[in-house]
Amino acid sequence: MKRLIKESKYLAHIILMLAIDMLVINQILRFGTLPESISITIYGYSLLASCLIMVWVIFRECSYKIERFQLILLFLFMLIGFMGFANSNAFSVILASEAGLLAFSYGHITGHADNDIYVDLRHFYLLQWIVMSYFVVIEIIENFTKIIQARSDVIAANNMIYYGFPLLLLFKNKRISAPEILLTVFIVIASAFSFKRTTLIAVIISLAVYYITRLKTRVSSAKKIILIPTFILAMVAIVRKIDEYSGGHITKRFSDISATGGNNRTEIWSGTIEAIKNSSFVKLFFGHGFNSVKELMGFSAHNDYIEIAYDFGIIGLLIYILANCYVLSCVVKARKRNMDEYPVFITTYIAFVILSLFSHVYLYAFVAIPFLMFMGYLCQKVQNGLIDKEKE
Repeated sequence: MKRLIKESKYLAHIILMLAIDMLVINQILRFGTLPESISITIYGYSLLASCLIMVWVIFRECSYKIERFQLILLFLFMLIGFMGFANSNAFSVILASEAGLLAFSYGHITGHADNDIYVDLRHFYLLQWIVMSYFVVIEIIENFTKIIQARSDVIAANNMIYYGFPLLLLFKNKRISAPEILLTVFIVIASAFSFKRTTLIAVIISLAVYYITRLKTRVSSAKKIILIPTFILAMVAIVRKIDEYSGGHITKRFSDISATGGNNRTEIWSGTIEAIKNSSFVKLFFGHGFNSVKELMGFSAHNDYIEIAYDFGIIGLLIYILANCYVLSCVVKARKRNMDEYPVFITTYIAFVILSLFSHVYLYAFVAIPFLMFMGYLCQKVQNGLIDKEKE
């Protein structure tokens, strides 16, 4: 570990992750625990540090030959920055709008390296996950009550996905083990106690697919018939037990969807889409600026695609869709080549899609940076595999 820290590429990455940790922990503690002025200061400085390190590493590692994918990212980066300045956004807002794109580009570059940062720095990443788990558990305990009306949702539990899924790489190309099962069970439990519907759906579906893909490649056909439904039923059983313990709050949350439209999501979606249709020509194609749906509706769009369509216009949405298509193509290539990273990749991608459709990944820097960084890393690992295959 000490040798790795001395190497500049790992040192920069560790400092970056510590800055991201500050960003995430500040977000968890921002309500009631920290004074607003201190929270804003921590957010600003940790975001600035994160973006500066990513920019430095990207310029340090980037080759002079610009690939088509890099060109798309560069154009989107310039468009987002231009819209931020055009709409007189604060510097911190512009940084937040660029953070997800920088994170994906940074992750893509780290995947080029011969060494595997998520495995080589496994003790560091495990420590990060333990620290985040501590803060998540504390918040769950503080918010939990037997009285449903006095209970709030714990969105911080999403960090169990962002920090937990990269740890699954430690089990690639190995038999399913007790630590792997314990890790995923903890993620399921934390997600259930968060009472966040989108989080729980993302975790259950993505981890079900994870174990299906793991079992398909690691066990015989006879065992698959028994173990695959066993893992799925076990996750459902855990959630049901927590639902009973909580007084049926999980069931209530899902039964309220038809009455509330998913916390008024349908109203926000339809209102934002109508506002897009009524936008001027310039606004229609170039958008209204980062996080503008909140100014329009009082809430964010709770859908990355609708949010980006309003914030960055048709052009921004098309480029975002192209970037998503690129990630999907990498997932498909990983499956075709039966890569060791495929189970983790498809798991992460499914969680990304669900969170993007019903919540946000791109909009918030404390979500986008760790999550999209890992997605970019996995995409580059697939490209490395294709290059190695061509050399053979």
